[in-house]
Amino acid sequence: MEEKLEKLALEYGDLFTKPREERTSELDFKIADMEWEGIYLAAPASVDASENGIPVMAFMKRDDLDEWKVRIRKNSFLVFTNLDRGNTGITPLHKPPEKKMKPQPDIRGRKPEAGEGYSAGAVRRVIGDAQSESMAKGDYVISLISYDRISNQCRVEKKGKPETPVLSIADAEWPWKNWADTTAFENSPSSPALSKDQGIALAVGERNGVFMVFGTVAAKARDYHLIPPDPDRKVNSGVQAGIHVDLILVSLDRYPPDVVRLSVPIMCSGPLHVGDAMSGWFSAAFPFKPSEEERVLYAIADGEVVGPVPIPGITP
Repeated sequence: MEEKLEKLALEYGDLFTKPREERTSELDFKIADMEWEGIYLAAPASVDASENGIPVMAFMKRDDLDEWKVRIRKNSFLVFTNLDRGNTGITPLHKPPEKKMKPQPDIRGRKPEAGEGYSAGAVRRVIGDAQSESMAKGDYVISLISYDRISNQCRVEKKGKPETPVLSIADAEWPWKNWADTTAFENSPSSPALSKDQGIALAVGERNGVFMVFGTVAAKARDYHLIPPDPDRKVNSGVQAGIHVDLILVSLDRYPPDVVRLSVPIMCSGPLHVGDAMSGWFSAAFPFKPSEEERVLYAIADGEVVGPVPIPGITP
């Protein structure tokens, strides 16, 4: 089915740059006719840096009961990582209005029966159409999250001259104080197993009565991972690199999600070089405020997204 969706995206690739109402309506009907339900993300393989951001299209076909439970407009956002810089951004799938609207009553209506009806269509969005989203030159990985559903990943090369200066390695600020005790960054029986050579794995559980987050991450070293050697550094002299992990906590009908960044030290006996394989682990007390409502947790590292991991409600 993913091949059919990819073929459909290629057929309507003109909508990335020149959206037209009649072509968009035609695409919506074709999505509705497909024997498929879910979310799928499409994007061009490359975009010139002179263009405004990166256009994407989200294909969706959902049972009305699913839409009643998790409304697409209120619960869908895009996560995008520039693999040349290591920075990750989040933006809502539906572009927010330019003017602040008055709060509207939250009316769900009658709960539909399963299979009673469905909604289908495509949503076009340009990532980077807000000033706060810097879309510099680079290789991007983009995913769509809709509360407890995650799409396929799209890879897009943004070509041309960078729009903003690239930070040098020396400008990176590593959290040496957090790394003073490396026991939280060692492999343990609670560390989840990776399903492939590179990526991230995530788990939650209790340790000594404390609700914890456990993670395992593996990647090939890039420039922004490497930490220059410092002969004056007496503590953590074995730390040769670092991987940033963003924990994304999603609450139903609430945007933006809560995000906490963890930096995982990569420890080894000798210096690392670009392209070297590296692995790291982390364990941390749940870094978000407790809530009675159920939520879901994702983690992203170097464009790889894992989740959702259910987070139960906590009664005070």
